[in-house]
Amino acid sequence: MNQAHARHRGHCCRSDLCRTFESLNLGSFWATDADGRITYVSANAEQVLANDQTILGKPFVELFTAPENGEDRQRTLTFAFVRKLRFDRIIVSTGGEANRRWWSISGEAQQDKGGNFTGFKGHLADVTSERKSAEESSALAMNDPLTGLLNRRHMAQLLERTITAYASQRRPCATMFIDLDRFKQINDTLGHPVGDALLKQVAERLVRSVGAKDEECRQGGDEFQVVLPDVDDRGRLGDLASSIITSLSEPYSIEGNRCLIGASIGVAVSPFDGENADELVRNADLALYAAKRDGRGRFRFYSSDLLKTAENRKQLEEDLHDALPKDELCLVYQPIVDTKTNRVTGAETLVRWDHPDLGAISPAQFIPIAEESGLIVPLGTWVLKRALAQVKAWHDQGLGWIKVSVNVSAGQFWKLDLPQLVADLLAEADVPPHVLDLELTERVAMINADEGVSICQRLKDVGVTLSMDDFGTGYSSLSYLSRLPMDVLKIDQSFVRRLGENEQDEQIVRSVVQLAHSLSLQTVAEGVETPAQLAFLKALGCDQGQGYWFARPMPPLLFEAWMQQHQPD
Repeated sequence: MNQAHARHRGHCCRSDLCRTFESLNLGSFWATDADGRITYVSANAEQVLANDQTILGKPFVELFTAPENGEDRQRTLTFAFVRKLRFDRIIVSTGGEANRRWWSISGEAQQDKGGNFTGFKGHLADVTSERKSAEESSALAMNDPLTGLLNRRHMAQLLERTITAYASQRRPCATMFIDLDRFKQINDTLGHPVGDALLKQVAERLVRSVGAKDEECRQGGDEFQVVLPDVDDRGRLGDLASSIITSLSEPYSIEGNRCLIGASIGVAVSPFDGENADELVRNADLALYAAKRDGRGRFRFYSSDLLKTAENRKQLEEDLHDALPKDELCLVYQPIVDTKTNRVTGAETLVRWDHPDLGAISPAQFIPIAEESGLIVPLGTWVLKRALAQVKAWHDQGLGWIKVSVNVSAGQFWKLDLPQLVADLLAEADVPPHVLDLELTERVAMINADEGVSICQRLKDVGVTLSMDDFGTGYSSLSYLSRLPMDVLKIDQSFVRRLGENEQDEQIVRSVVQLAHSLSLQTVAEGVETPAQLAFLKALGCDQGQGYWFARPMPPLLFEAWMQQHQPD
């Protein structure tokens, strides 16, 4: 310790004020001379402030000139020293980003017996831990604790402030609502820890796609929001939405699980689609729903007709809740025919809704509502029970055992103990298992590959057959397909419809038939409507066909009559 340092420290430690502060352990004590230069600072604070260099003789104010302190606090401290004023608990920081510390400084001008100003003395308290705790609390209040993105409340405030600030300047502000497709199934099948890890990766991809921080929010669950100031060009917004969808749809690897999800996006732009945050959020949400209704994995801009559509959809959902107890739903059956012998090999079971006011409502309209509302699970169970009862009735009428195919939704497949349910319903209806064929889409079975294979195998153990529906439209891989204990591949009608017109679709159908036969699977072509399509399928060796060329879906009585007329001897 140099002589000046020892002299100043020794002089100050003899003062009553020094001893009082240090004995009470109130933190650190400091003192300056009349020029504001440091004459004393407690050892515990000097080590941090000086960073192993002496600070005696340096201007006290210069220790706290870091930009993070802000001009107001620096000006307040400087003003107090210049005017020789008492100051209390000014919060300032020192050090760089890696070793930043925060201090609460209080000080008071000192005078000698003659009333002459001699300098400052004061208290210096290290409040770093308290400051960090306050920052963490603030971050928790502002941010989603899982992803680190802004939370819903803070995003609403940010959006409202942005719209208000831009309104007078007639500047636009866009917002996007993003909903993950098929996330719920992953969360239900792989567990919440995997779901949480997936959401974190989604947040990271979203930030990279947008290219800016503090403009993304997790609304809750699997919904996200983005605010885009000064953007109203639909071309730019569309390009960004497409980029986000592409990024979020790439496969995820989490704890050894390969997870596949998608994303749908709704876009609204202020002031055209809403003059305040509530209106803009509502309309972006309506656009999001329209994107999901159109098939998911896409984006939609808000338009005024969406509000009416949403109101109609809400009413349909309420009506669908009452449709089963009011006996408004019924089943129809479409024959599946052997392409070589023209014999009926079975029938696909389809559900129809005869609304008392609106008449016939397309399944394409009410099935998505049932899936989103959770009604698909009780509806699916009702379809299974009714179809098996009908099979039993046909058998008792002397028509033999007619094989029926029933579609299985993701909700049924993953939420229920489906193998046990099927076994119980078969026993209750007194129907042999081989008469029932369950149709699964490849998307449903691939939500959790290992568990999906296990469930399918248990269904096979019950004795039913399994068909993969809409093959070629999802994400199936050959390695995964070879593991599934399937019996039938159903070729999606979107490919069959263009046979004879589109060479690419013809090649897809040809490849599917060859693949199925190499795996010892039967093939069923859906949507056969012309003799030319049927001839093409026969030439390929496709085993069975289904579509309007053979028959439309029919209620039970008409199906019985059709069977008696068309079944060859």
